[in-house]
Amino acid sequence: MKSGAGRKRKHRQQTPGEITTVRTALRYFLTNHDRILEERAQALMFLGEIEALARSQKRLTDATYRRDAYNVFSEEISQELRMLNLPHRSVYRGEHRVPVYDTRSISIEEIGGEAEGVLMAVVDSTTGLSTDKIVEMCRTIPAVRQAQLDEEVDLSTAIGISSVADLRNIVEE
Repeated sequence: MKSGAGRKRKHRQQTPGEITTVRTALRYFLTNHDRILEERAQALMFLGEIEALARSQKRLTDATYRRDAYNVFSEEISQELRMLNLPHRSVYRGEHRVPVYDTRSISIEEIGGEAEGVLMAVVDSTTGLSTDKIVEMCRTIPAVRQAQLDEEVDLSTAIGISSVADLRNIVEE
């Protein structure tokens, strides 16, 4: 079990250092898919953080990301997915079982201009890519490569790095 599992997350408003909440950003990404692997949702949210930092030196949300064996992981995002109570099934990816959520019932919430621009840039830059390629985009970020297994990814070192569109170009070379 990941650390922090079992704790309930309260919905909260963003702070001045963030441009939206985990719930709002996650729902935005979910509305762009009929079904989504949790690892894809995690990677899209992380790329949203990178895009926000590249554009405005602000965090997208207050989510904390950890490095796991394959991807980045945020317990806050995982909890939010569970709280949405979406129909899901598990599939095997390699030797691991991962949930695939049916997101057709999700509707978008009102979203602010700066956050919408960041989220749209991530969607535009990842459209047509496999989950593996999106995860690879996350792994090209130095803060992710430098983090040890289950260690928090230090996003403060990601300020001013490439946009998500630039990361896509790197993984498609």
